[in-house]
Amino acid sequence: MEFTSLTTAITISILLAAILTSAALSETKLIPTINYPIGEYKSISGIRGLAALFVYVNHAPVMLVNMGIKADNVSQWGWIYANLGSFGVQIFFCITGFLFFDRIIKVDGKLDWNKFFQSRVKRIAPLFYFSSLLCVLISIFYSFTITFSKSDLLTLAGLATFSFIDSSMTIGGMKLYPLNSVIWTLVHEWRFYMALPLICFAFCNAKIGKFAFIAACIIAVIDFKNSVVVCWPYFLTGILVAYIANLKPKINKPINAVVLLLAAALFIVTAGVKIENGYNWQRFAMSSIFFLCIVIGDPKILHSKSLRYLGEISYSIYLMHLPILFLSIWVLSKVIDIAEITQYEYWLFITMIVPVIVMLSSFSFKYIELKFMGKK
Repeated sequence: MEFTSLTTAITISILLAAILTSAALSETKLIPTINYPIGEYKSISGIRGLAALFVYVNHAPVMLVNMGIKADNVSQWGWIYANLGSFGVQIFFCITGFLFFDRIIKVDGKLDWNKFFQSRVKRIAPLFYFSSLLCVLISIFYSFTITFSKSDLLTLAGLATFSFIDSSMTIGGMKLYPLNSVIWTLVHEWRFYMALPLICFAFCNAKIGKFAFIAACIIAVIDFKNSVVVCWPYFLTGILVAYIANLKPKINKPINAVVLLLAAALFIVTAGVKIENGYNWQRFAMSSIFFLCIVIGDPKILHSKSLRYLGEISYSIYLMHLPILFLSIWVLSKVIDIAEITQYEYWLFITMIVPVIVMLSSFSFKYIELKFMGKK
């Protein structure tokens, strides 16, 4: 494992800045709580908020490189950055699998699939298209180029289809990677949604369900052995954990303490481990056991109002943090010579941007996400 004082301090400062900002905003009643009823799965909302921040921790230190800015005084690598980024994505996948299979269990497989897919489109599409439009406008403004090349048109088609249509993600000669590199995960989310009716069918037929789960586990083992990036088994983790959670296991305080200590140990190891492929079977095992421990152990620290607030706006943080950070650095470059910026100045800067991201994400959640979800 590797932890340096600098990378650890930067990570902690980013997390604290977000938590303090959300704590202040949660007192304003800016957004309503729309998750499960009070008392059920509060820890899921809390860990979801942290997962979104972990992705920012991954991207913020390397944004200068992604923007093509050479800053020799800024060290932009740390195992904790890369590890937390992939860990955050993995937790998102686990949460998705958990929540939707939990819903299938609670309604005994009787889901209205038309309403389900309509709700998914309303939940995901509006903010995605808003952020994609913002990214396109930024790229046009930044490159001062408007073209209608084949590459541009394919990119627009890719954005319109949540990246199901492969493209170079280039507009006007500018790569959109610094602005929307997170959207690759949405393809996996949609694939899971499309598979849910089959998963529901398997749940309603016990013999088929057991066979399907065993087959999925075997396929996962083969996939981990032969593929570099394997994401879909994290949904399987969520499904299994939802099944276990609905058995309502009784855990006494000493065992619960051990479960939470295991979760803490796994988090520390995950953050510092030197594994170049963040999506291999070792990371899958660690993230899966961690997620099980969080759901079963239900740590009270994740029940805090500030973390649950971050959980509510996590999708906005996830999609909006890159364009906000990009624009912030671009504005800063007009004021100072970023090539001469020091490590500590950049550390201060990316920490100061966090409250801005949390506040703007709160507004995008309230005025974009909630509007299409039918919430006020």
